[in-house]
Amino acid sequence: GRFPLDAITDAELDRIFGSVSEYADGAFNSLLELGFVTAIRREWQW
Repeated sequence: GRFPLDAITDAELDRIFGSVSEYADGAFNSLLELGFVTAIRREWQW
């Protein structure tokens, strides 16, 4: 979305970047498991 320039404070930037980081990192392990499921299962069997 768009924000008015005067609405962009340090706190707002922290909130925005924190949200982006949480959404990106939150799905990382699940996506990694989906992409490497065969290799992970072989590792577990070892």
